[in-house]
Amino acid sequence: MKYEQGSIVKVLIPNVVNEGFDYLATEPVSIGDIVSVSVMNKVFTGLVTGAGDGNINPKKIKSIIKKYDGSLPKTSVEWIKKMSNWTMMPMGSVWKLIESPSDFIKAHRSASAIHNYFDTGKVVLNSEQHAAAKSIDLSKFGVHLLDGITGSGKTQVYFDALMRIYANGSQALLMMPEIALTAQFIGRFKERFGADPVIWHSNLTPAKRRNIWGGVLENKIKVVVGTRSALFLPWQDLGLVVVDEEHDSSYKQEDMGLYHARDMVILLAKIANFPVILASATPSFETLKNVMTGKYKSSKLASRFGGASLPKIEVVDMRKQK
Repeated sequence: MKYEQGSIVKVLIPNVVNEGFDYLATEPVSIGDIVSVSVMNKVFTGLVTGAGDGNINPKKIKSIIKKYDGSLPKTSVEWIKKMSNWTMMPMGSVWKLIESPSDFIKAHRSASAIHNYFDTGKVVLNSEQHAAAKSIDLSKFGVHLLDGITGSGKTQVYFDALMRIYANGSQALLMMPEIALTAQFIGRFKERFGADPVIWHSNLTPAKRRNIWGGVLENKIKVVVGTRSALFLPWQDLGLVVVDEEHDSSYKQEDMGLYHARDMVILLAKIANFPVILASATPSFETLKNVMTGKYKSSKLASRFGGASLPKIEVVDMRKQK
């Protein structure tokens, strides 16, 4: 929805206690626009979330300082509201996870160029993997579990889905525990996609964070591999999120609010109507229950990729060992 110049609009600021404040629009603005506003003589980067309450004397309402070129889709604004209700985090706390003034103000001057990928053709799926890849509906919302033993090639199955989404022009996110972002994984990604992935994690330099943040905002960066915080990049056109090792406890956030990134992915996907792939050799109980009740679909990968065999396991009674 668009609000004309002179309208009173609600602007969310990155503060742990606010649900938004009324401001006067000095030019036309829409829900999802990113603006700068002043609170207590301090400038914040804010998000337009709707019409103002209108219960303040118009003479006391401050004006929006500036509207930036970037904006978030309406689905992301709805997600912020629903995540706030779901987790009982104030909306300002959720916006704080997405917004960073230094990131935004400098992002347009340092945004990454488009990263080009292509299917190298070096990886050929076996029949089991091909069946799993074919069973994943990428056209609409749905949650699909890739339940496969270690070494079964789950990675190549969701790589196939990522490539299809990328070829379609949409953005895609692969979320992983930080411990899984290894040189070996990066090598496997490059082998399939022909280039290194764009990686987002907690140890990036401020300049690199601005670079990626701006590239995602401008829809120049199409594929990101990252930890749970990558979900809060300013996505424009998400077409798929893969949550690898979906059972991993690192997806639970207990510092800046309480939430489970896997569940917030699914919440966003339902609002924005895109699919989610959960991958694990040991799926969580809640995911297995959702498969059993028919809420999620599932593919089972029971054999190891490339003809590898499982190790022989024996139980040793240590009481009998000297």
